[in-house]
Amino acid sequence: MRTVLILFTLLLVSCIKNEPDVVLINRSDIDYDSALIFVSEANQTVFRNVKIDSRHAGSIRFDTTVIGDGCYQLEVYNKGELKHQKCFGYYTNGASLNRSFEIEIQKDSVLIEMN
Repeated sequence: MRTVLILFTLLLVSCIKNEPDVVLINRSDIDYDSALIFVSEANQTVFRNVKIDSRHAGSIRFDTTVIGDGCYQLEVYNKGELKHQKCFGYYTNGASLNRSFEIEIQKDSVLIEMN
């Protein structure tokens, strides 16, 4: 029984990924200056020149000082003006509960698929 409990704990811990992958797709009719994805403003994932029909890939970086629970922040800018802002996903105790995200910017909304 003890072995089963240890294996279950290891399996559960291995499911947590600290820096989830992210794919950003611009399906709108606007070119954006930048898209920021972050847990804290001190450690951002930045995609620049997000053109129409472009696809960008990276990972969401964690600030090691983040303790507690929260959501990821997405901010999309055009000519320095904030156009889209969204809170998505979930992390707990500084660790992500998701392995990856696919973010699709549409004309009037932002769709996010979590894996």
